[in-house]
Amino acid sequence: MTSTLVGVGCTERTMINTAVPGEISLEELQAIEAVAKLVPPNGVIVEVGSYLGRSSWHWAKNVDPTVTVYCCDPWDGYRGSSLEKFRENTADCPNVVAMQGYSPGDFQDWDKQIDLYFEDAVHKNPILKKNLDFWGGFLGPNGILCGHDFAEKFPDVMSEASDVAESTRPGTLHVVNTFWFILNKTIPTSIQTAVHECLATVSALPCYEVIKRKETEEDARDNKRRARVAQIPSFAYEIEVDESLDMLQVRAGSVLKVRGVLKNLSQGDWPVVLEGERCLRLGAELHLESSGEKISSARADLACDSLPAGESTPFEMEVPLGPRGKPGSYEVRIAPLYEHIVWFDKKHQTTFRLKINVVPELAVVETDRDISVNDPLVWKQYHPEYNPDSGLGITSPRLQALEVQNPSGMQSVPSRLSLYEISLHYALAARYSGEGEIVDLGPRHGVSSNAIAKGLLQASPSVSIEGRVWAYDSFLVTQDPQFLLKEDVYEVGSIFERFAHLNRDYMNLIHVVPGDLASLKWNASPIELLTIGASRSWELNRHIVRQFFPHLIPGRSIVIQRDYVHASRYWNALVMEHMAEYFEPLYAVFGSSAAFKLVKSIPREVLYDDVEKLPLAQCETYFESALSKATPTVQEILKCAQVADYLRFGEPKKAAGVLDTIDVERREASGDPSADFSPMISGHLKHVQTLMNQWSKANP
Repeated sequence: MTSTLVGVGCTERTMINTAVPGEISLEELQAIEAVAKLVPPNGVIVEVGSYLGRSSWHWAKNVDPTVTVYCCDPWDGYRGSSLEKFRENTADCPNVVAMQGYSPGDFQDWDKQIDLYFEDAVHKNPILKKNLDFWGGFLGPNGILCGHDFAEKFPDVMSEASDVAESTRPGTLHVVNTFWFILNKTIPTSIQTAVHECLATVSALPCYEVIKRKETEEDARDNKRRARVAQIPSFAYEIEVDESLDMLQVRAGSVLKVRGVLKNLSQGDWPVVLEGERCLRLGAELHLESSGEKISSARADLACDSLPAGESTPFEMEVPLGPRGKPGSYEVRIAPLYEHIVWFDKKHQTTFRLKINVVPELAVVETDRDISVNDPLVWKQYHPEYNPDSGLGITSPRLQALEVQNPSGMQSVPSRLSLYEISLHYALAARYSGEGEIVDLGPRHGVSSNAIAKGLLQASPSVSIEGRVWAYDSFLVTQDPQFLLKEDVYEVGSIFERFAHLNRDYMNLIHVVPGDLASLKWNASPIELLTIGASRSWELNRHIVRQFFPHLIPGRSIVIQRDYVHASRYWNALVMEHMAEYFEPLYAVFGSSAAFKLVKSIPREVLYDDVEKLPLAQCETYFESALSKATPTVQEILKCAQVADYLRFGEPKKAAGVLDTIDVERREASGDPSADFSPMISGHLKHVQTLMNQWSKANP
């Protein structure tokens, strides 16, 4: 039922809707409606953790109708949440925009300034801090940061909110029950009346308090520094850098070295040292030119204690491209600042801007056949992003979509494989020695076989390559239907024609073996390269291991498990750990692949062990071992796989324990996109959360 209340100290009537379910109390809703009045017309609110829409409704109804309220939540079924229920509860709020996903990872393309950010998602670090840092970075000068559950039960919320109020966005922290909001210390004249009305409303509510702390010695020094900076009459400056830096090409993963001169164009001196610390510095920010997204920042100290009027001082700084500095056009923005006090370019000055072009880390490389197979460069050198002239002839306009250039023409093909994985197939085929056959299990439309065939054409001329590729697949349309083309002829029931058409220029290199892999046999020839994309069940996995692994060549053979980094194919990690003594792990490659090199023959009894029947404790040991070898983002997906395995054993508590540790925001420190599985984590997490929900319903 909706009731209308008059806010204390307010001149407008405001809305409270107690019919929308949720955990926000009446007093907290009244505080929300008061704070909502501070959002300007045409403003933007972002709410993370919208759940069933209780707070969303109140933000939407108590702001100017031109304000847009963006509501973020995974709506993954947790505690009964769903997007359908949210939309039902906010159906009368036309200014609400639902954005489904995990914050902040799924919203990295956000580019709007925010007037109010409401945090009510994960109340623990590191996710809490990542949300506050990410969304807080989009708050405007008068933006309001607020949230829910400021209570001893959630110490990270109390700590982070207090830290923000003290340092990141200095202001006063107000709390009503557990709803908290921060108002800037300095309130512009234009909104002072509205702020006073808001505070009059919330201060009359029960459980209202202002969180204060005792001033420290450092606070006193900060206040003296601010007072001294306030006395500076002008912040006019000039920056000169080497002209050769503009439009410079910089390799991804490196740093941009900037040398230049800062000149004081004002009529007064600028103190560099304040209260014993060097506070006047040069600051730089790296922004993606297309969206304005900030990628990284840097600081440089000045080599003087004071910069007199009319004088100059040299500076030198290194601006890191960081893990997010991928190839593209960027802008470096440079300005002097008094740290934690003021940027000079905010004082009606012009920001110095420098344009650079970031090129791939391995751009313009020459292929080298002598690179060790253990080195990822062995396949990166063939990736079109690093080497456009590699001969691969396959590009990826978007994820899971490929354009394949063959002598007979170009074809568009859907594929589960990333371009990194395809480059790996091509590279290993290009190193083919002829000691054994190449077996491609589960090529579907045939992209992997196509890459292998093209790679074989780059092999040593002394090696016989005709008929050395064996492609096994059922080619049924019932498998992986999401990767079928709209024009596939479903009544035929097979995509074999697609495979043959894509590879018609290379059929002299490929033996195609259609049929049910579980009943097909290998011809006992040695196998030099084995690529596995057909391990869709325990049964198929056992058959593959027993049919093909005995014929691998110790010290030579490479196995590509195309579904190793995959939650729903958890048996692959267990099986490879069961044979860890016989394989050397090489690298995981973005998509879901991992490559292994056989170092010694596998005994028959090991090949015929039924890993599916191993006890839980042994499987836990295997996952622990797999996690210890994996890179950070691969670890998160392997955790998802372990959740699925725990559910196989009927251990939902252990599954939930692992589930709680999965970090969808984890990134690779190297910044190498070919090894960074972070874009895939949330999808695997959603999969195992669905499994958890299904298990709970089946086992009440």
